Amino acid sequence: MSVFSIAFWLAAAPVAPASDWPQFLGPERDGRSVEMIADGFPAAGPEQVWKAPVGSGLAGPAVADGRVVLFHRQGGEAVLEAWAVADGRKLWRQAAPTDYRDDFGFDNGPRSTPTISGGKVFAYGADGRLTCVDAATGKLVWTRDLAVEMESPKGWFGRACAPLVEGELVLVQAGGRWQGKPAGVAAFRVVDGSVAWTGSEDEASYSSPVLARFGAGPAAVLFTRKGVELIEPGSGRTLAREMFEPDIAASVSACTPIRLGENRFFLSGCYALGAKVWEVGPGFSLKTVWAKEGAMDCHYGTPVVHDGHLYGFHGRQEQGQEMRCVSAANGTVAWSTRLPAGSVLLAGTTLVVLTEKGELILAPATPRGFKPSGRGQILAATVRGYPALSQGLLLARDGKTLVAVRLGKG
Repeated sequence: MSVFSIAFWLAAAPVAPASDWPQFLGPERDGRSVEMIADGFPAAGPEQVWKAPVGSGLAGPAVADGRVVLFHRQGGEAVLEAWAVADGRKLWRQAAPTDYRDDFGFDNGPRSTPTISGGKVFAYGADGRLTCVDAATGKLVWTRDLAVEMESPKGWFGRACAPLVEGELVLVQAGGRWQGKPAGVAAFRVVDGSVAWTGSEDEASYSSPVLARFGAGPAAVLFTRKGVELIEPGSGRTLAREMFEPDIAASVSACTPIRLGENRFFLSGCYALGAKVWEVGPGFSLKTVWAKEGAMDCHYGTPVVHDGHLYGFHGRQEQGQEMRCVSAANGTVAWSTRLPAGSVLLAGTTLVVLTEKGELILAPATPRGFKPSGRGQILAATVRGYPALSQGLLLARDGKTLVAVRLGKG
C-alpha cells in the first residue's frame, strides 16, 4: 500500500459523532469532548440516571449509536455486554471462557477499553485474546488468541492495549512474534481478523497507540516497554524510534501519547522516567522540545491538554498523587493539589475528574488554580477504569457497578 493510498483511507475513515465516546479516551483518543456540561451538581448531588451490576476489570465503557459497551469478567468468563445509553436497558451479552490470573493478586478482569467502529466492537483481553463482535447484536464475528498465535507475553500485569481501528485495520500491541518475525505491534483486517502486518521488536507496554497526522505524514504513535515508536499504519514499518524506558523492569508504562499541535506529542512515566515532548520533523525525525522529571510523571493515567496546558495526575498511584497543571511549552508547573489517584477528562473548558475512591469533581481548566465547582460521590469501590462522556451522561464503573450520571445542561 502506497503512502498516498494510506493517507487516502485514513482521511476517508468514518468520523464518530461528537456525542459518541467510541473508544478509550474518546473520539480522538485524547480525553476531550465537545459536549456542554453543567458547571456543578444539584443540591442533592450528582443525578444517577441508571445503574447496572457488572463484574471485575479495569476496562472503561465505550459508547456509540445509543449503546454503551463494557468489557468485564464474571466468574470464569470474559464478558462483552451492551446497554441502552438512555435508560440502561440490557441489549446483549457475549461471553468467552478465560483463565487469566494476576500474578500479584490484583484484578483478574480485562484492562483495556473496547473500541466500537463500523458496526463492530473490538476487545483485547488481559489473557491476550482479541475479539470482534457485531455491535448491534453481540454476535461473534471473529477471535484471535495472541498469547498462543503470536507468543504474546503476559508481562507483569496482563495485556492492556485498547485496540486502535484505522480504516480496514485494527492495531494492538502484542509484544510477541508471528511466523518467525517480530510482532511488537500487529494489525488485523477488520473483516475477518486475518493478519495484515506485524512490526516493532519491542515488548508491549500498558499504553494504547494513537494515530497522528504529522507534517511528514500519518503515523501510529506507540509507547512500548522500550520507548516511543512511530509506525507506518498501512505497513507496520518503523518510521522513528527513541528509547524512553523506566529504570526498573517491574514498572507500568501506561500513558497514552498526547498530541500537542500539528507536529508535537507528549509522553510520561514514573520510576525516574519523567515527562517529555517531542517534535516530529521532515522524514519523521524526532527532536526533544523539553524533558523533565518531577513535573508531570504519569503512572496509570493520561493528562488532557487545553489552551497550552496539560492537566493530569502526577506521581506513583500507591504513594499518593497530585492533580497538576503544567505548561505544554516547557513543563513548568502552574499549580498542584493533593488528590487521590484518578482520571481526568475535558468537556469544553471543564475538567471532569474521577478519583479511584469514586468521587466526581468538576473544575474549570485554568492555569490560575484548581477551583472545583462541583463534587459528589458516584461510586463506592475502587475505580480504575476510565469513564466515558456521551449524550450528557458520564458512564463510569468500579468492580461491581456501572453507573450513568447526568452532566449535560438541561
